[in-house]
Amino acid sequence: MSHTGFFTPVMVVVASVLLQGCLEVNTSTRVRTDGSVERTVEIRGDSAEIARGLRMMAIDSTWTVARFDSAGKTVRVSATKEVVRASELSRRAGGDGSGCLRSDVTLEEHFRWFTTGYTFREIQRAWNPFDTIPLSRYFTEQEITLIKKHLLRKEPYASVEDSLAVNRMDERGEEWLSRNLFEGFFGEFIRGVAVLNDPAHTVAAVEAQKESLYKRVVPKAPLAESKALVPACEEMFGAGFTRRVMEANASGFERQRVREEFYEDASSGSYASNVEMPGVIIETNAPEVEGNRVTWKDYRDKAMIDDYEMLVQSRVVNWWAVVVTVCAAAAAVVVLVLGGLRRRAPLHGAGA
Repeated sequence: MSHTGFFTPVMVVVASVLLQGCLEVNTSTRVRTDGSVERTVEIRGDSAEIARGLRMMAIDSTWTVARFDSAGKTVRVSATKEVVRASELSRRAGGDGSGCLRSDVTLEEHFRWFTTGYTFREIQRAWNPFDTIPLSRYFTEQEITLIKKHLLRKEPYASVEDSLAVNRMDERGEEWLSRNLFEGFFGEFIRGVAVLNDPAHTVAAVEAQKESLYKRVVPKAPLAESKALVPACEEMFGAGFTRRVMEANASGFERQRVREEFYEDASSGSYASNVEMPGVIIETNAPEVEGNRVTWKDYRDKAMIDDYEMLVQSRVVNWWAVVVTVCAAAAAVVVLVLGGLRRRAPLHGAGA
């Protein structure tokens, strides 16, 4: 598992083999005045990355998908979907939510007669599926604030001391991530042990070896992931028993495999999102604004450990309301003038 971008550069975990490709995901969203939304997701990568990218973005049979092969191993896939309500674009995953990048999408409409305001909001739920152990176990609140402020939001350091403090977090960062990966695997292993119910290897006996198993793996691998933990389990508990445990909880170990694969793809990919709004943009937290389109880029690091919000507001002039108001005002003036003329007509007659 490569580890590019997670807490970078706080947690630089050197993988034995770097990814040859790089998943690229670009999401374009168009909001219409009737509240409907069109979304296009473009994914680039090799064939294996494309398959995992489609799963991460929850692209299913409800999307219109086109595939474009190009020179070399790179493949481009474009998926489009139109929905009546923006909330239909929210991504939900079953179980622990490790199958796709989870998000909540909303569109609010604010009618003000002369204008209509639109507020589009998408919250990317923290991508990291391995969060059994909270950051607070390894970092103080002040350190977590420094990480989010300087490494994720890229704000400049207030002092040299802050910069040095962040650099000193490397080792604890690696330990936090590795422990979380281990917790995921070991949890599935224990569930398999419980199902197997082997008197020679009880749940209590295996749990007692938990720390020894972790320490057996860490010196050999930068991260305590399945490909390093399975051989370690075979050494500690025997190949036959380990195989039976994995067969007894096959769905659990498949879930762990998907989580690890998901983490690798999410943490090594490149992501960008843009939203085209009706009318004029009046507020957004996007770093790039061009006309009525806003763009967020390179938000992977932020989204890996914390919810990431994309917000944009626009305003449309209701010209029909302007016309109706002008016509109504003109009609009112005409009525007043005619009424005044009628009231004055008898006075002229009496004077004669």
